[in-house]
Amino acid sequence: MSCSHSYNLTFINKLFRIMLSIILIFGILGALTACGGKGSNYGLDKKHPVEVSIWYSCGSKRAAAFEKMIKIFNDGEGKERGIIISGRYFETEKSLEETIESEKDNLPNMIAASSGINAFYDKDISYVNIDDIVAKNTKDNIYEEFISAGMIDKQWRLFPVVKDTQVMAVNLSMWQPFMKEEEHHLYELNLWENCNSVGEDYYLYTRGTSLLCIGSEPIYILAGSHQLGTDLINIEGTNTVFRVDGNAIRRIWDNYYSAFVKGSLFKKNKRSIEDLLEGNVAAATINSSEVSELGDVTATEGDASIAGLYEILTYPQFKDCDAVCPADDTGVAITDKNETENFASMLFLEWLTNDDNNLFFACLSGALPVNKNISNKERLSVLIESGRINMTDLERQTMEELIEFMNNSSLYVPVMSPRYVELKKYLNGSISYRAAFDRKSADDMIYIGSDREDVLDGYINDDNYAVFIDEFKEGLPKP
Repeated sequence: MSCSHSYNLTFINKLFRIMLSIILIFGILGALTACGGKGSNYGLDKKHPVEVSIWYSCGSKRAAAFEKMIKIFNDGEGKERGIIISGRYFETEKSLEETIESEKDNLPNMIAASSGINAFYDKDISYVNIDDIVAKNTKDNIYEEFISAGMIDKQWRLFPVVKDTQVMAVNLSMWQPFMKEEEHHLYELNLWENCNSVGEDYYLYTRGTSLLCIGSEPIYILAGSHQLGTDLINIEGTNTVFRVDGNAIRRIWDNYYSAFVKGSLFKKNKRSIEDLLEGNVAAATINSSEVSELGDVTATEGDASIAGLYEILTYPQFKDCDAVCPADDTGVAITDKNETENFASMLFLEWLTNDDNNLFFACLSGALPVNKNISNKERLSVLIESGRINMTDLERQTMEELIEFMNNSSLYVPVMSPRYVELKKYLNGSISYRAAFDRKSADDMIYIGSDREDVLDGYINDDNYAVFIDEFKEGLPKP
């Protein structure tokens, strides 16, 4: 009797443990569905795809690249994972911001633009902290400088996908006659100081044509300050701090304002590439994505006297400083919707930056890749030889030059801050407006017979710089 009773208790205990295990398993599965992402796929189902939207504002070349990448994703990875990406392009960041402001109740899952737009700092918009959902290997593959530049309040808000940089494009048909007669060479243009001095020789040689147009004044000042040892904009804790180093700004001023007044520099159009194409200058710093607008004729294809023959050089540096490669301030922010859509958005961005796609996307965009695994010329050669992408010789030469330069210099991207929005606007014209006005005044005096050296000395002097630096500091955005 005792043995039978003991047997029944053992059976009941085993049955109880089995039932308890089943309950626990279902409980865990229920918890996964309720919280951490609806299983390992966060609720994604290829039979019932989720639509994820992205609004983007960028140059026309990157916009076309975005459109192509979205299509490739939707036809492949997206179809397999149950994700459909829908894109909406805005020609200007102003129109993007206006639409965001008017449609705050119907915002997209992702917004792609520069960190210089107010929308990224709008407290009425909830953004995802990329660090919370990004895969570790994805983060490890991205250049740290690009990640740091997308951080605000210790959260990663802007995810980099590709980055425009600055290059110098030289019209060889305008440059070579001067080079041969005056014995100057293209390699001299790798320094701002040389652009200043050689530019003055060019101005006198051509009797009034300037050598160079600097495309982005903010990049020139910000990257220059960084290279010269004192970042103009800094993040300290939760505060944004501006630091103005007089010696650094003096070199920046000398090689912009002074060069402009002397005739070395010139700018008429909003975009420097337009001044280059119109023949207003022999060279211009332009966005790397704009190289395709120069056509497909290269210096190896014939006589340099043919109009439209260009050479692409890396962005000039300041003398006796370590090389700096400036990259644009763009990125993609994910607006906080729900776990499924946030996860789907992150999957798309990770796909854009993986080893198979990021260099392809960069070449389509005319920009730098952000994935450090594929930032080499060997990978570029393999990509081009695969026939997956068509590039002109000029575009290919540019990309090869940029990748080599990127790997032999330090990257610079301005920090993310609401005060950067104001700073970027302020810097655009902070030197050039006065330089253009004084250049005209100087030219007028020289034209009526005043001695050129005496006239220039009246502008390019310590007193004039002292006035400038005081006004420059005073004009910086206030807290």
